[in-house]
Amino acid sequence: MNNNTLKNCKFIKTVLMILVILYHSLMFWDGEWFAYPPKNPSIILKGIAAFLSNLHIYAFVLISGYIFAYKMKEKNDNYNKFIPFVKNKAKRLLVPFVFVAIFWSCPIAAYFYKWDKKTIVDKYVLGQGPNQLWFLLILFFIFIFAWCMYKFIKDKYILGWLFTLFLFAFARVGSRFIMPNYYEIWTACKYFIYFYIGIRIRQKEDNNQKPIVKMIPSYVWLLVYSLLFIISKTVILENGIIGKLYDFCMTFALTVFGAIAAFRCLDDLTNHIKWDSRLFKELALCSMPLYLFHEQIVYVGISLFDGINPYLHALIIFILAFSVSYLISKLLLRFKITRFLIGEK
Repeated sequence: MNNNTLKNCKFIKTVLMILVILYHSLMFWDGEWFAYPPKNPSIILKGIAAFLSNLHIYAFVLISGYIFAYKMKEKNDNYNKFIPFVKNKAKRLLVPFVFVAIFWSCPIAAYFYKWDKKTIVDKYVLGQGPNQLWFLLILFFIFIFAWCMYKFIKDKYILGWLFTLFLFAFARVGSRFIMPNYYEIWTACKYFIYFYIGIRIRQKEDNNQKPIVKMIPSYVWLLVYSLLFIISKTVILENGIIGKLYDFCMTFALTVFGAIAAFRCLDDLTNHIKWDSRLFKELALCSMPLYLFHEQIVYVGISLFDGINPYLHALIIFILAFSVSYLISKLLLRFKITRFLIGEK
């Protein structure tokens, strides 16, 4: 991977994190995301949130797989030995999970949602839906899965896809018959397919082949995703085997095309804008801390301004969540111990 591609990956990941903040700033108008529904509903804001829902996180997992394949090929010291790899990912993902859960996410969320002790234990001790921190858990397990399988099937592409599909199917069976979704383990199994798509894109490029993802223009991927999104909102089948199969296939197609569309469009965007500036480098440095702290600030923005014009409300929430989480990030990045606690070097 050349330096330009590395910079592109940094740009893509940073923009995706900002899109997560935007998404959560709009999710209130879904009507079921927060502790109570909005006083002033907005179909448009709800629709924008739904459109974004299949793009950001799935694309972030995809780009993580892309970078993982590069580092494994380059024999990165923290990647090629299992114990150092696990330690590195635990520092990057599990340490901030514990820190942010105890001192930020759980106390604030529990206040707004009025959780009892059992709910708190289920969410944060057993890791079942711990607000935005669920993503740290699935990334940790996805990286472990990827490392264990990569050396054995990195050149056996059919076997790689079979392994990926097995994890996907096992998650559906396991969550129903084996155990609840403790520590988001079943979610990690389901999300692994997007990570593997990223791996395969990078492997194709390493073999001097052009992956189909890049043969098709980025605007086509976005157009197909948009058409699928419109169909999903207009064609509703009744419950039953056909209806369930349709919902499953549509949801899966939306997330795959959404992830690829976001990845390709942002990658192409780097060729048309000047983004390698001091300001963007600051944002890139703060991208993960922004993710860690923004959601609870969204709660505050919702509760303080609910009842005003919904578009103005959404804008205030986004600005508030982005700016306050950025200031928190800058503060915590100043000190070695706090950098460690939020997973930064």
